[in-house]
Amino acid sequence: MSKSTSKNSIAILLGYLIIFILPTILNQIFSLKSVIYPVMTADYVLGALLLIWLNHHFSNKNSIDGQSKWSHIILWGILGFILTLVIQMGIQLISYAILKTTVASQNTSEIMTIFSKYPYYMLAVSLGAPIMEELVFRKVFFGNLASFIPPAFAAMISSLLFSLAHNDGHLAIYFLIGLLFCYLYKRTDDIKTSMVAHILMNSLVLTIQALL
Repeated sequence: MSKSTSKNSIAILLGYLIIFILPTILNQIFSLKSVIYPVMTADYVLGALLLIWLNHHFSNKNSIDGQSKWSHIILWGILGFILTLVIQMGIQLISYAILKTTVASQNTSEIMTIFSKYPYYMLAVSLGAPIMEELVFRKVFFGNLASFIPPAFAAMISSLLFSLAHNDGHLAIYFLIGLLFCYLYKRTDDIKTSMVAHILMNSLVLTIQALL
């Protein structure tokens, strides 16, 4: 792995780890209690900005990175978003046909419980988390890794880790969505494309759940 790739990967992964554990550390030190969710929201949003800065500061053009027009990014981002809905509905229909029941998402249920009391938490879930996850799972574990191993293997590794990170009973859905996001990144040569699809997906899920 080249020096620039190593710096980019380490900076993003270390930054993500710090952002992820920071609310827990602060809660143990200061017993945040009632303000834990405002702190988590700020942590995720500011964390996303930090990872964007780290990605540019420790710049690395891997074998996928290039330049794409915003019109191209938005178009493929929206198309990718639609395909994520198709994937989710398809897997759920297959699951229902086999098991005669649907498996509720534990992550979504927990998020909606928080969201019902703290609406601003939507910023963390629909904006902060997707940006950070794309930089970690697509930029580092797919894009950077694809510079040294076949892209198909890098995509599978990235998607498996993405699926395991969401461990809530929908591993197949997250794995396939992860593969789709890898494709969007590679198809447009721009990580912003998968970010757009990811942001739209999370925002729609929260909106639908809130209206139910």
